[in-house]
Amino acid sequence: MGTFMLPFPDMQTVFQRVSLLDRYLIQRFTPPLIFSGFILTVFGELIGISFEQIKFVATSSIPIETAVYVHLFKLPAFFVISLPLALLMASLITFSDLSSKDEITAFRTVGIGFNRAYIPVFMISLLVSGVMFVFQEIVVPPANLRAATLLESEWNIDRSKMAKYNRKDIVYLKHLSEEAESDLDFLFFARRFKNGEMQDVTLVKYRNNALREILVSKYAKWDGIGQTWKMESGHQYVLAIDGYYADINSFQELSVNLTKRLLDYVNDYRDNREMNILELHRRLTIIKEMGNIRHVRQLRLSIQERYALPFSCLGFTFLGTSVGAALKSVGKVNNFGVSAIVIFAYYALQFVSQSLAMVGVIPIVLGAWMPNLLNFLFGCGFLKRSQW
Repeated sequence: MGTFMLPFPDMQTVFQRVSLLDRYLIQRFTPPLIFSGFILTVFGELIGISFEQIKFVATSSIPIETAVYVHLFKLPAFFVISLPLALLMASLITFSDLSSKDEITAFRTVGIGFNRAYIPVFMISLLVSGVMFVFQEIVVPPANLRAATLLESEWNIDRSKMAKYNRKDIVYLKHLSEEAESDLDFLFFARRFKNGEMQDVTLVKYRNNALREILVSKYAKWDGIGQTWKMESGHQYVLAIDGYYADINSFQELSVNLTKRLLDYVNDYRDNREMNILELHRRLTIIKEMGNIRHVRQLRLSIQERYALPFSCLGFTFLGTSVGAALKSVGKVNNFGVSAIVIFAYYALQFVSQSLAMVGVIPIVLGAWMPNLLNFLFGCGFLKRSQW
């Protein structure tokens, strides 16, 4: 009976020791995380928009109240950016402090390896990454849109007339099936979309993969009641099977059954930062049929960034923990210096990898995820150096 009960006190002792270790590391990790997050959010916002807003208030007569609201609406975006960097600084400060006080040596002596000590820090970073994903998809896009529209309303700017959103040379391709791209249904081209109208429109229709009809008009408008496009002041060219013109007609107004996706694209005046990931996917579906390869790459890269950014929390935590464990005699000032170097290298690499992805040198996925992958690789290198 005694032999049977002997393991239970030992198991209870082990669980208590694990719980105490977790609580100890969390208590050491949480204060620098909160402090770093607060400092980086405030500092980032000050650098990012405060000086610009002061200039706007002084030179453009923007009310102070509006500038304050813009700050508040921009705050979630800077909060999201600061979270991975705060995890880097907190893990670096915590584990370099543990290393300088030989607590890591004590852990190693009693058989506590890096994997075990990393668990509570990893769980916190996983929680933070979840919070970050929710913020960047639910809070940040509408807040960014609201901040932009506030400034535009103060400056009496119509976003639909801005050069950035003034759609020109609109090309839309529609295939009969996604599997057989050679089966073209129609090709739509417009010189410009302005004031709710497509201008200088050319519509080329195919049947059995052969050109059958060409419609040319000055304008085209979407009819919400009939769910069709109404082409105005144009000509209709009907081709025979042999490719010669069979009939030519003029029209003042002609209803054409085309997809509404075209209107959804040209009538959406939002920046990528003002859309959540589902809206980016919907726009990508439309853009794929537009034939704009560069725009497709930009959207794919933006979507991959939305997935990669929360995972940067895990990468920065692992890197900061490994570097902190490897560096034994650094003070808090040096920790901030190391963090600054890592952050600069991360964003420099992010710029390079995204640029290479945009020009097609590397895949889009690799362009978005390369900085995270290198964070883990460098973290493994520093962990090996620490011999933990």
